[in-house]
Amino acid sequence: MPPKFFITHSWNDLEFAKRFTDTMRQAGLDGFFDAYSLRPGDIVTAEIQRGLEACDVYVPVLSHAALRSPWCEEEINAAITLSKLPGRNGRPRIIPVLVEPCQDQMPIFLRARLYVVFTERYQEAFAEFWRGVTATPVAETTPAPPPPQPPPVSKTPEPAAPPVGKSAPHAQVSPPIAFPALPQLPRDELVHLYHEGRALQNAGDLTGARAAFQKVFSSAPDYRDVASRLTKLDLYLNASELMQQGLTDPEDKPGYWEQALARWQELVRLDANFLDARTKLQVAQRGMALPELYEKLLDALDADDWAAAMPLFEQIRRVKPTYLKTQLLFDRAWSEFVRAGLTKKINERDGKELMLVGAGEFLMGSTDADKDARANEEPQHLVYLDAFYISRYPVTNAEYKKFVDATQARAPQHWQNGEIPNGKENHPVVNVNWDEAAAYCKWAGGRLPREAEWEKAASWDEGKKMKRAYPWDDTFGASKCNSKESGIGDTTPVGKYSPRGDSFYGVSDMVGNVWEWCADWYDENYYASSPRENPEGAVSGPYHVLRGGSFYHGASDVRCAWRVRYVPRNFDWLIGFRVVVAPV
Repeated sequence: MPPKFFITHSWNDLEFAKRFTDTMRQAGLDGFFDAYSLRPGDIVTAEIQRGLEACDVYVPVLSHAALRSPWCEEEINAAITLSKLPGRNGRPRIIPVLVEPCQDQMPIFLRARLYVVFTERYQEAFAEFWRGVTATPVAETTPAPPPPQPPPVSKTPEPAAPPVGKSAPHAQVSPPIAFPALPQLPRDELVHLYHEGRALQNAGDLTGARAAFQKVFSSAPDYRDVASRLTKLDLYLNASELMQQGLTDPEDKPGYWEQALARWQELVRLDANFLDARTKLQVAQRGMALPELYEKLLDALDADDWAAAMPLFEQIRRVKPTYLKTQLLFDRAWSEFVRAGLTKKINERDGKELMLVGAGEFLMGSTDADKDARANEEPQHLVYLDAFYISRYPVTNAEYKKFVDATQARAPQHWQNGEIPNGKENHPVVNVNWDEAAAYCKWAGGRLPREAEWEKAASWDEGKKMKRAYPWDDTFGASKCNSKESGIGDTTPVGKYSPRGDSFYGVSDMVGNVWEWCADWYDENYYASSPRENPEGAVSGPYHVLRGGSFYHGASDVRCAWRVRYVPRNFDWLIGFRVVVAPV
């Protein structure tokens, strides 16, 4: 009978693997390719093991992604182990297929074998591969069929994405492989490895957890729920990898999102409470919706319907700001949004004017090129934030009085008999601690700004894609903020320096006048390990972050990047706050 094959591949190389399988099947060969061979209801682990044991030709499709993949590594190791077992006559014959120039990264056991390079030479390479197939020992020595005529070289068609709102195909995932002929581990070691895997998973080390569970599974596949845990971890890790590919793919192909969505759906079906799978599922659904949203966006822009375009921009940019020409179109449309009044709204609870800061990336922190930069402002790093609204001005005494009256909260200690100092109704409220500021924000339907949100609203020029040292530009201006240089020595009414001191987003009084509480706990080294997306600061600590400087501080201390700390239970006559309302 003809040789049977087994194909290992990364999901990044799915389309090549499909084409390769189709070519072999046209030649009359049969074998295992997960995207074709696995069906709903299959015991996936058993099917993969059966396919490996039955194959005569093992084909690892190798790329940089495949060589990084732990599940590809396991299948490769299992095939090598099988080929060395007594009585198998060297089966399966292992023929590596390279779809990227990754020879130098190949494991030593594969590097020693003859491999076939398929980059930009499909027909010629397949003929080389076929010569290896015809030399393969099989269980029955029926001659292999003659080589097929491979299909003409052409770009593999993009896999069709399901319509938005419909389910993607049933997830196919390469689950854990039960390695043949491995010794049984002692019971106490199984127990130790199993609980180590659980601890690593709870700590967020999913790769480490998977490695521990794999050792248990390879020795005792039926031990407790280890097979189920491995399957769920594989689905999670594989779906995460595919979604990351979708986010970084310069061609914006929907196939990555389709495959990721299928895996998240399968994982949620197995265990709806597994880590943050339901949240990731929603992200993948939004990724699948990108083509439809983009088409609606183009229609809105063609019709000059700025009110319809704004939320479409935010929905797309929340998932992938670089999708097709989204960023270019957004930059062109920004002035129209401002002209139409779409970048601001009034907060219903306290009447504050809120300014929109759109979703996207910005540079946070400072570099050594800034002579005034402090160590805690470095390293400068790229941060992505979802869209949010931030109050145009700090909370004023008059606004805080409404909160005090409505909630019976403590009035600032310098208010005589609970009344605002004469003539300071429109000055920023001061002498409120962090808890009191947070309570006001909650009452107003918002929260304190996170440190990254505060800095983006203050310093980022969305039009020029560059960071400003001060809200207005890189040069200090004494007439643009209430700093020590103004000589006033006290707070000033909010908006006194608007619009000349405003940021790109139209936010006022971001530097000088009063320090502003942020939501984050303070960590002077946080930037070194800060998440790239929506950072929320340290988990805990004795201090919270203050930003912006005050009327008591000079030019170098009212830069947008300067970070200081303060004890949250304390209040001060130099400290106020403002409100963020998010998400949009």
